Amino acid sequence: MNELVIEAIRRNYWLSGAAEFEDGDPFSAMENGEMLESITEVGSVEELVETLMNYAGTFRYRNLYFAKHPHYGCFVFVAKRGEVREFEHLSCIDRARLHRAILKMVEADKASRDVKEFLELYFPSHRTARGGGRHA
Repeated sequence: MNELVIEAIRRNYWLSGAAEFEDGDPFSAMENGEMLESITEVGSVEELVETLMNYAGTFRYRNLYFAKHPHYGCFVFVAKRGEVREFEHLSCIDRARLHRAILKMVEADKASRDVKEFLELYFPSHRTARGGGRHA
């Protein structure tokens, strides 16, 4: 799964270095790759919050990957059953709000079997707005 997440990071305009390259930084792709393509696993929500508040890089907790760039915020990916999806972007967030947001993500992760079900649980309004979903 880590390889699929790294591929998704490389396709992200902001995380890949494309935005900085367009602004004139010819080394941005290499620098961002060094910063974001090494995935560090964390053992708890509290450790994840503390890490995201203080460091840039890519961090994994359960099936959730948090790619934090020092200028562009934190992009969140879910990876399940061979599928990876970017689903959230966090920026300028305080510790308490970050903790609550991650708890909501973890709850959806624990209750879901695949990416589609995760997204239905995390964004319940999408399921009801479309009139579909497993629980409708």
